[in-house]
Amino acid sequence: MVGNYAPALLAEAQAHNRGFNSALWLDGPEGRFDTILPGITRDSAIRVLQAMGTPVEERPVLIDEIVEAHTAGRL
Repeated sequence: MVGNYAPALLAEAQAHNRGFNSALWLDGPEGRFDTILPGITRDSAIRVLQAMGTPVEERPVLIDEIVEAHTAGRL
């Protein structure tokens, strides 16, 4: 568990110190992470959302789409 979360601690602390809620991890042009890892957290989130009647869609999301959704107040 430590090896999984420890690398993110500094970036999260820096994000919080700058007034952000969290850091957003992006793969960029390197293309090394093509999926969200299958696991209990991912599966639980999908099941809870579906049980609440929330549509769930899994697909790649470009940073431009995130910025546009934020600008439009949908994020």
